[in-house]
This record gives sequence, structure tokens and C-alpha cells, in this order.
Amino acid sequence: MEGASRYATAVQASASTFSPAVDRTVLLASGTSTVDALSASYLAGSYDSPVLLTARDTITSETIAELRRLGATRVVIAGGENAVSAEVATLLQESFTVERAAGSDRYDTAAQLTELVADDGAPEVVFVAAGGGAADAAAASPMAAANGWPILLTGRDDVPAPTRDALERWPDAEVVVLGGTAAVSDATARELGAETRLQGGDRYDTAVAVADFATDRGGFSGTGFGLALGSGGDLADALVAGPILARSQAPLLLASSPQSLGAATETYLTDNADRFTGEALVFGGSGAVGQDVVAAAATAADAPVPSPPVTPAPTPVPTPTPPPSTPVDRTAPTLTTAVVDGTALQLTFDEPLLATSTPAPQAFTVSAGPDLQSSQPVQVTGVTVLQSSVSLVLAAPVAYGQVVTIAYDPPQTGSLQDRAANRVAGFSGRLVSNSTPEAAPGAVRNVQVVTSAVSAGQTDGSIRVTWEAPLAAPGSGGVDEYEVTLTRTSPPGAQPTTRTISAAGAREAIFSALAPGQYSADVVARNQDAAAGAVTTSTSLPELPPVELGVAPTSADFTAVADGRLDPGDSVRLTLPAPPVLQDAAAAVYFAANGYETFYSASPGTTITVDGNDLVLTNGGPYIYGGSAFQVRVFRGVTVGGRPVNTWGVDPAVISNSTARAGAAPTNVSVVGGVLSGDAPSTDSLVEVRTATGAYVGGGYVPAGGSFSYDLRNRNLTAGQPLYVVQWNAYNQMPGAAAVTSFTP
Repeated sequence: MEGASRYATAVQASASTFSPAVDRTVLLASGTSTVDALSASYLAGSYDSPVLLTARDTITSETIAELRRLGATRVVIAGGENAVSAEVATLLQESFTVERAAGSDRYDTAAQLTELVADDGAPEVVFVAAGGGAADAAAASPMAAANGWPILLTGRDDVPAPTRDALERWPDAEVVVLGGTAAVSDATARELGAETRLQGGDRYDTAVAVADFATDRGGFSGTGFGLALGSGGDLADALVAGPILARSQAPLLLASSPQSLGAATETYLTDNADRFTGEALVFGGSGAVGQDVVAAAATAADAPVPSPPVTPAPTPVPTPTPPPSTPVDRTAPTLTTAVVDGTALQLTFDEPLLATSTPAPQAFTVSAGPDLQSSQPVQVTGVTVLQSSVSLVLAAPVAYGQVVTIAYDPPQTGSLQDRAANRVAGFSGRLVSNSTPEAAPGAVRNVQVVTSAVSAGQTDGSIRVTWEAPLAAPGSGGVDEYEVTLTRTSPPGAQPTTRTISAAGAREAIFSALAPGQYSADVVARNQDAAAGAVTTSTSLPELPPVELGVAPTSADFTAVADGRLDPGDSVRLTLPAPPVLQDAAAAVYFAANGYETFYSASPGTTITVDGNDLVLTNGGPYIYGGSAFQVRVFRGVTVGGRPVNTWGVDPAVISNSTARAGAAPTNVSVVGGVLSGDAPSTDSLVEVRTATGAYVGGGYVPAGGSFSYDLRNRNLTAGQPLYVVQWNAYNQMPGAAAVTSFTP
């Protein structure tokens, strides 16, 4: 199997082995980053696919033609943009769904390739090869493709984290190390948990050891074999052998040079000659595996020696008559058509363009809107030049019926030009033919049942219906209207309720004040912009989650906080009609003071327990002032009789603490030299200085029994202005505020 290049060899090997299929996934790897291609053999086998090759920045037309012949709809690129560029991926996206398996390095990429396998069952064997070379992995690639045995990579003296993580997914798989201790040390093999090492004196001996393993353990018949050049660091022709040889259960052997088969390979062929009844495949041309090497392999395998390709004698060519001088091409390419479909905009010129001269996206300006006056810019994110076409990728799709224009400002470098270097002239305001199809109405995405706030005697709930596509403005080609009909199916008897939603951007219909029971919904989406009349789609939701009311608490006990604060270890109790059940450890129970959530069940040190009909929440943090507005709120994770406990919206009087708070005014308050001082009462306090109108002047926290002092100068106060010192305790103003009636600025 040979071609004019490694890329052509890959195409020839694929075409001779794989028939067309429907919706095939094909692997694409770099022709120069050999390790990525070999790791991809395992994935290719799971998709019954070949491995094709590409250069970093260009892909051959033969490779694209082979993708189409294979029936590919999805292309998986093995390796990052340093191996296969984003430009190649963008070009492929015009015809295929493109996915990339790329890690931070070759070890990570090999691990990521295992996550895309079609069959996610656990493998029996996992191969691990040195990441610094490809020969050992090449020999194992037919078994990897045939049996679904992954090829992972490791360093000689350390196991990369991605490899270790991948192995943890298959704890029962046998780990087989490929290569000797010069490739993977014994310590690393032990860390990998390897039970078997396949090795030889060199890569050719190792390939023979792998071939023996293939017939002993890998299920290979071994009636045929493959042969590729194994010398040097570039095993280009061996890259694609894995999926090809997997089909005939044939191992891959390595020739030591283009002129020599090598002792290890020759001995293997001689020892197993009586078994070879199938096909032998040579990968690469005579420059890689010479005819003498092919003959030596055939002799050792006791097989007929194939004849070398016959090169016909050259036919004498008469000296041609010099043609008349060709006029120099000085005509610039002309834009003939511009068409947009969603995010793809294609420009066609009257002659082929130079593919190596591609402008940056910023050279193009695209605008779209309902008319020219109200059009808005649409960003261009990608540009590809191929023959006489320029393909642009837009950041946002153009809608059906919009007016689209394009402008081009030639850059200094990378401008559009023909093969005679004639540059395309700039243009502006060119109309683009809009081929974007009319949008079909959006499908219903999901339905949510929401239990509304529950208090004593409340008997209603609500249902929210949401959909995928928001309503569009009239004339834009999207969905204009949703009609949602809700019907109670159990208990029956209630009349259906219909909501018509037409506000631009709307994504939901809400039905409230519903009685408990079972409901169904029907959703009709309409597109009034259709040329032949309204386009509608219907979605039936036969059975929604039942509407159930939450369980309200009956009382709350705050006697532990009668001193005005909740100390560490203090608890509050919420009494329910029946014993509550904690559904999970993440039950959302909040303790609130004055309406602010202060701590909750997931706070460090905080615990939530059940005691009879009580839900007990114990503070694990610092003490908290709560005044007369302590509350407990339950949001989720607690049920009573199978129904959720819901205190959101419950009358606060039901679960609030009404214990009175007592306090005392500050004493010994005076102003001397512009400094106000005094003594605090016997409880921790917040002391504030305010004017007669209530304006704040100063203040701060004062511990129990302490004193306070505030410099009131430079506070825009005037002599004789009355001031008031206000004592706060637990966020509640105490009686007996002290008045200061004189002030010296």
C-alpha cells in the first residue's frame, strides 16, 4: 500500500479496506505527530473507521474526497492546533461535524481519546507505551483497534496525571507495558500496576514480542502480517496500519531499514511460515521498504516473491514548437455572487484565488437587519479561501428575511488575490442573497411544577411551562406566538385553561391559583411569517408532575434566645404537624434575624436534627443579635408525610419570637472640648450620636460595662445644637435616650 506521500498512502490504505457506510465517524491525525495517530487507532477501531492523515495547515483534496466516499458525517481530530490547525478544522466544518480531542500534551491527548470511544465498556487490556517514541505503540495498534484496548502514554520515570486518571476508570484491566526499561523503567511499571511487559533487545524484537502476544492473547489468527519501515523517528507509513490490519487479525512487523528486513523480523517469519495462508500487506513505497526487503520477507514466510512494479520505458517526446507568447494576466478577480445561510457566508469570484493569501476576519464587514436603515454589524470569526470561493463564518446566524450587506477593505498583507498576484479591489454595501431557511417553531424544552408560598388555609399552586426558542419579533422568521392549554386530569371536571403568549423574548407561561391534582398540557407554536400561511408545531405533555401544597409549620420556640442573641450552641425549634423527614444532608433550612438570612444548615458547625415533630437548628457560628424578629425558613430537603415543608411566604407571626427585650440608656454623658463621652449599660451595645432631625454624627460598638468617647469636631455642628446619644441593643432601640443640650465646637 503506497502513495505519493504519507497522506496519499493513508487514503490508498483506507480505500482498499473500508467500504462506504452511513453516518460514519472518521479519525484524522497529523502526519507528523505520530503518537497522536497511534493513540487514535484504538478509537478508530471502535467506530470501524480508518485513520487518515493531514498536514498541520492544509488538507489534501484526496483526503477530503476519501472522507466523503467513506460516508463520514463526523470527523474526530486527534491532537491540538499545533498538530492540526484551526483553519483545517474550519474547512472541514463546511461538510462535516468536527470534534477535537486535544489535551495539554500528548499524554493528555491520548487519555482524552479514550473518552470518545463508541463502546464505553471496560477493556480487558490497556497498553502503556513511552511517550517519547512511537515504534512500540505502532506494533500494538492493530490489537488496540481490533479489541478496543486503549494505548496510553507515560514518561520513563514518572506517570503523567492524565494517564493515571484514565487507568483509574478501569481498575480490573490488565496493564501491559510496551518496550524495555530504556523506554519505561521498572519503577514506573510498578506504579502503573503493570502485570506484563512486552519487550526485546530493540524495537524490532519488541514488535515480534507484541506479535506473539497478539496470537496468544489478542485473538489474532496470525495467518497474515503487515510490514512497515521501523527505523528512524518517523514511522509515517505505520501510522495508518492499525485499523487496516485489525480487520484481518494480522500483526505489524517492522523492517530495520529500506534495504534490510532485520534478523528479528526474518526469524519470526521463518518460524511461523507454515501458518501464513492469508494476505501480507506492505505499507509504504520502495523508498521505505525496498524490493529486496519485500523479497526477503516473502522468502522467509515461504510465500511467492511479488514482482516489482514495472516502470514503462519513456516514450520519446518530440520537441514542441514554442507557443506564442502568453499575455500577462493583469485583471483583478471580480466578485460574482454572495450568499448567506445562517452563519455561513460564501463569496464566489470569476477565477481561482491564491489559497495562501487569506485576509483576517476584520477585513470584512457584514451587516444584517429587517432593512438597510436598521441593519446591525455581524462579526466575522473565520475566513477560508478555496479555489474561487471565500467562505466566511459569522459569530451569529442571519435570520430568515433579513437584508444582508458585505464590505471588504483589502489589508496590507494577506489580501485576496489571484494566482497572478492581482488583488481584489475593495467594495462596500454589496447586497448578499439571504438563503437562510424560515425558522421552524421552537420545541418545548421542559415543564416545571412550582409549589407556591403556603400559609394557613392556602390551597393553590402554580405550573410553569418553558420552551426552547424565545418569541421573535414579527417579520424576523422566528416563532410569533405560543398557545398553552392546561387541563386537570385528576380529579377531572375542571375546565381547561389557555394562555396565549406573544410578547417578544418570552420563554414561559405561568398558571397560578391551581387546585392540587394531576395536569396535562398542550403547546402550539406558530410562525406567522411563513409565505404559505402560519406554520405550527404541537407538543403534547400528557402528564405533568402533580401539584402538591407545601406543609406549613405550626409554631417556633425561641426561648433559648430570650437574652437578645443566639450564642454558639443555642438552638431554635420549628414545630410541624407531624414528624419531619430530612431528605438529604443538603436540606436548606435558614435562620434569619430581622428578615436577613444569618446562617443556615450548611454553615460550618451548624447542625439540623429531628426531635419528634420538631426540626432543631443549632448555631455553630458566632453569636447573633436578633431582637424580636428571629425566624426560621425552610426552602427544600425537608418533608412531612411525603410533602415538602415550605415556609417561604408564611406569615412571620407564626414563627417569630415575640420575647420582649429590656435595656438601659447610657450614663454620664457629657461634652468637653468637643469630645463626647459616657458609660455603656451592662449589655453589649451599639451607641450612636444623632442630631434632633435624626442625622447620624458618630458611634460604634461598645462592650458591656465599657465606656465610649467620640470626637465631634469637624462634623459641621454649631454651638448649642442639641444632640442625642441613642443606646441600641440587639438592633432594637432602648428607652431612655440621653440628651446633650450644649456643644462647644
